[in-house]
Amino acid sequence: MGTDEKELKGEELQQVFLEQRDRLFAFILAIVHNFSDAEDLFQEVARVILRKQQEAIVVRRFGAWSREIARRTVQDHFKTRKKSRLVLAGDAFDALEAAFAAHEDEPAAEDNRLLQRLRTCLAQLPEHLRRLVGLRYEQNLSLKDISARVGRTSGAIQVALSRTRGRLFECTKRLQLEREGAL
Repeated sequence: MGTDEKELKGEELQQVFLEQRDRLFAFILAIVHNFSDAEDLFQEVARVILRKQQEAIVVRRFGAWSREIARRTVQDHFKTRKKSRLVLAGDAFDALEAAFAAHEDEPAAEDNRLLQRLRTCLAQLPEHLRRLVGLRYEQNLSLKDISARVGRTSGAIQVALSRTRGRLFECTKRLQLEREGAL
């Protein structure tokens, strides 16, 4: 039984949704071809999924179930707004669904490996850089707010974060190559 076939309910369903949200967003974007519309529709899909979690239903194949919710949400969205958008139907939708279903487990496993490499690299950063990363990406503060907290200019914060992202990228790449035996 693959990870997508596990029985999920309650908190487990919410956790899998959080783990799969990027994949679900990509699916919606593949249907609508517009980032802004995809973001709005993803929010609607998320509300439906979280409402279903409250209903204490059991989901066995989260990927297929969530993609069906997304497909119906997209169709309803364009019907009610009478927009002249081409929405996938029939064979085209089936082909897209099959493509996403075929790689259900692969991206999640790679995402987990990337997240582990990123955590390792973050731990290697000096404390002041970890603090900047935390303020920006965990607390979602603006450059202006961060500069007020740490007593540096917004420009200096921007440069420090840019360089730190570069360091993290190089570090995660190096760890990936080490894991693959290329180094």
